[in-house]
Amino acid sequence: MKRLTITQILILIPVLLFSGCWDQRIIEETGILLQIGIEPAPGDKILVTSVFPAFDSRFPNQDEIIAAEVNLLQEAIEKAKTITDKRVEGGKIQQILFAKEIAGQGIQELLEFFERDPLISPLAQIVIVDGSPKELLEKARTFGSKPRTVFYINRLLAKNANYLYVPKTSIYDFSICSLAPGLDPITPLLKVEPDGIRVMGSALFSAGRMVGQLDTQQTALLLAMMGRAPKAESVFIASGLEGESPFKKGAAFTIREGRRKIRLDLQDRRLAIDIHLDLLGVLDEYDQDLLDRAGPQEELEERLSKEIQENCFGILGYAQRLGSDPIGFGDLVRAKYYSAWKTMNWEEVYREATVNVAVKVEIRQFGLIK
Repeated sequence: MKRLTITQILILIPVLLFSGCWDQRIIEETGILLQIGIEPAPGDKILVTSVFPAFDSRFPNQDEIIAAEVNLLQEAIEKAKTITDKRVEGGKIQQILFAKEIAGQGIQELLEFFERDPLISPLAQIVIVDGSPKELLEKARTFGSKPRTVFYINRLLAKNANYLYVPKTSIYDFSICSLAPGLDPITPLLKVEPDGIRVMGSALFSAGRMVGQLDTQQTALLLAMMGRAPKAESVFIASGLEGESPFKKGAAFTIREGRRKIRLDLQDRRLAIDIHLDLLGVLDEYDQDLLDRAGPQEELEERLSKEIQENCFGILGYAQRLGSDPIGFGDLVRAKYYSAWKTMNWEEVYREATVNVAVKVEIRQFGLIK
């Protein structure tokens, strides 16, 4: 083997040092797509709103917002390229915001665009907007006390997911639930207000289409019945617990821990579902004078259990009427009674199923007063 000459070494050194820099991206020259809003537009088109951070803006936390009425999502990206002076990159999308009108027609076909692109993370969040996503994204820029819109919504969703006020729903989650037999997705529901973006609860889906919605308290109970509340911090406002105080009308109970069990029984295409829900937590607010009486804890637990049970019945009945199965009863039936599953019409069986809910509340602490 010949030895390398000094001339050859001098040629190789710069080749080795600079060979990895051919694909560098200058961040100030890159339009990083962070958010996309999709809503109806005239002429059976869609209005696509794209948000890019303006790193070289003269003002801090500024975003560049580009809207286009198109037939295809890729068309919107191409139109954005003709307006922005930056190279468009879509690999950092954090949220995809759909208007309720679009969600009511089905969003799985639109999600196909994001699923096809290997650079787009399947962990991007799916969010439904009560109103116009474009208006929400533009209005959010005017909230001087809030951070950049993408961070604001990310933190808002993460915090409220910990409270069980919204579910965590990514592209991956939504697609799995939409395509799996006997299981329907749920997504966060937001609305823009004069002072900020408000979490409204969750959107219910059936066959890939939005068919209804739940408020934040209903969402918390639904997620508890879905088994998503092993450790939680969700406040339940019990309106039916009236004390003697003229000011306190009800009670506030914080759920710290939740456990659920589901039992299924299928007889001659008649399905019976039993849900057992154990909730442990803290009594935050109630008429103080009643706490000094004999047996207040047992009575409160019984009354809380009854009110939460009634709320759960209402949620499940509502979902059944809509044909939405977010808990995944159909998935459980398919696993346990597969032979019967192959021959049944699940939608009919689900709508006619008998659902029983047993709720047991345990108050572990009254605070400093008992």
